[in-house]
Amino acid sequence: MLKNEFTYELVNQFDLFIHIFNSMSDLVFLVQVNQGKDFRYLFANAAANRLIGIDETAYGHALDEFLPPETLALVTEKYKEAIKKKVPITYEEELNWPFNNNRKSQSINKDRKGYFESTVTPLFDDQGKCTHLLAIVRDITEQKEKEQELKRVSEHMELIWNHTADVIYTFNASTSFVSVNPAFEHLFGWKSEELLNDPTISIVPKHDRVELEQIIEALKNGQIVLSHEVRRIAKNGQIIHVLASYSPIYDHDGNWDGGVAVYKDVTEQMKIFKKLEDSKERYRIITEYSSDLVKVTDAKGTVIYTSPSHLTILGIEPVDTLNKSILELMYPEDTQLFDYTIRKIVCSQEPQSIEFRRMNAKGDLIWLHTIGTPIINDKKEVEHIIFVAREITERKKYEEKLKQLALYDFLTGKPNRAQFYNRLKKEVKRAKETQSMFSVMMLDLDHFKLINDTMGHDIGDRLLKGFAERVENCLDGKDMLARLGGDEFIVLSPDLWGKEETIDKAERIIESLQKDWGFDEYLFKTTSSIGIAFFPPYRLTYEMLLKQADLALYQAKAKGRNKFQIFQEHMIDH
Repeated sequence: MLKNEFTYELVNQFDLFIHIFNSMSDLVFLVQVNQGKDFRYLFANAAANRLIGIDETAYGHALDEFLPPETLALVTEKYKEAIKKKVPITYEEELNWPFNNNRKSQSINKDRKGYFESTVTPLFDDQGKCTHLLAIVRDITEQKEKEQELKRVSEHMELIWNHTADVIYTFNASTSFVSVNPAFEHLFGWKSEELLNDPTISIVPKHDRVELEQIIEALKNGQIVLSHEVRRIAKNGQIIHVLASYSPIYDHDGNWDGGVAVYKDVTEQMKIFKKLEDSKERYRIITEYSSDLVKVTDAKGTVIYTSPSHLTILGIEPVDTLNKSILELMYPEDTQLFDYTIRKIVCSQEPQSIEFRRMNAKGDLIWLHTIGTPIINDKKEVEHIIFVAREITERKKYEEKLKQLALYDFLTGKPNRAQFYNRLKKEVKRAKETQSMFSVMMLDLDHFKLINDTMGHDIGDRLLKGFAERVENCLDGKDMLARLGGDEFIVLSPDLWGKEETIDKAERIIESLQKDWGFDEYLFKTTSSIGIAFFPPYRLTYEMLLKQADLALYQAKAKGRNKFQIFQEHMIDH
């Protein structure tokens, strides 16, 4: 009787192990070692069957009946290595699958290629002889593809950083240099090592340092300082005229942490403009410096001269632009701003710069940066305007990519923690000034870790993206949804007419999660817990408001999840 019970228990445990292995998303193989000569399949789980076609028909058969030669050679080598070292080994391989299991054909179905990480564990009997091998194989294709894409983007950014003609450098909150590109070293003569080792080095002339302080103050307030002409000083004392643009950088908590500066050397252009003011040969001088795009217009913006470089750079015949408005073929949204710049040049009689978009001959939309300089006649009136432009399309793409990396979550595309904290700080200040109300909702997915552990990170990532979309559909256009990290999200709802407005949104979010999630063979439900905090009281700081929302979220979970909870003062005591 005891023997029967023991046998029954063993059978039950074996069935349990089989069930566990078949529930795993990783591929599991149990391989028999035949006197060290060959290897034969004893078991493969359901994931192995789905992915590469190894099922119970393979049990007892040698590996060379199912694996192509190059894969068989690698697997055999690693199996023997594990047996020899008597420890588990891990290795990666690139494969095409599913395999053709016909012994007579070594052809491979190349419809799909992927990367796998395999861990091989040798199993020994009492005499120390290896009898079996347990191989667990994880599909890391998506991870590898993400790594390759990130590497490609990084290499592209590095290429732009190292080879752009414009000066780019970053600085910290103390305005000390953090990094400079090769164009900086070439233009100013300072080596990167010199700048990083000596914080007293400055490229700003003494008389221009007040202007720099104003720029830093603007960056601290979250503003982007667009191109404007400034003077900078090189290592040899030479004054260099540049067009400078500045963008702020924030740390992980949303605090200002420095900035990025982009300089375009316009020293030669300034010399040209000086010559043009007094020279009767201004059109000849323009032609000599026509590597940039040069146009001369009257005071109303009608083109009277176009440089030959328009044909080589834009594919546009210069003669086709004459006696036409300079606004022709310009991007509609930039037309009004450019027209305003022309009028400002005429009224102020001073140079102005602008970045704008226009079409080339192929119909492609490109970015240009131009400086418009007035030519004053004997009556002290603006007679002509000289526009010198240069294409900056690649630079704009680079700036946009930097902004995307700094302010948006890579997985969901939603604003990240840094951008949200920066917006929340501004909203606290604005709400105090306008005596308005807003709310913060902190959300997370109930039992998200269990989903990640049982179904895999791929399903987890798809769930996070789907969750962000469902929440977004429950919000208004004025609301801001951000991902703080992991499965934690947060919503800012400004200009509320009452607390009921946020409560309605929370109820819609919870209701939207009642619909099943379906990813591949998985069909399941998941819920969300929500913590809500309101502003006012006006004494609250943004840190206090976040803490209140977090406490309310904790209470919602403690009360059973799948619900929202509004912060109450008594929660602080618990």
